[in-house]
Amino acid sequence: MPTTYSFNIKSVPDLFNTFYDDLKEYQADDLNSRKALHCAFTAWHILEWIYHENKKKTLNSYKNEREYQNHIINKIPKFKLIKILVNGTKHHTLNYKTDLKDTNLIQGDFSNDYSNDYDISRLQLDMKDGTTYDFQELITDIESELKTILKEFNYNIS
Repeated sequence: MPTTYSFNIKSVPDLFNTFYDDLKEYQADDLNSRKALHCAFTAWHILEWIYHENKKKTLNSYKNEREYQNHIINKIPKFKLIKILVNGTKHHTLNYKTDLKDTNLIQGDFSNDYSNDYDISRLQLDMKDGTTYDFQELITDIESELKTILKEFNYNIS
């Protein structure tokens, strides 16, 4: 069932195309937090739209949207980082504990003409255990995972 709340963005493929446009804009300006967050928001909401478009058909085994989201996060843990970014940004604070310590714009010593093997500037997620995630790598992985999920639900994306 299409949504009536998003102008001409009516379906999961429409929202994926929006994500893809957001992603290309971010990749052209990969230190821009606004563009990064747009990617995260759109990516997370694609999962919500998939649930709502399919809950009466193939997703009827899940009690609710949260159960479906937890299934996806258990299957693809990087979506938990996207969820934390989205909810933390949307609500300013979170009322649940996360493994995320901080997000930062890291100023590297090398220009972005170099690969990620060098100390280049980047948007970074810092975890409490000392692990770090480069947002550009994270969102690229999320794009790939979304394409796989959309194919599983027989969505045609360009």
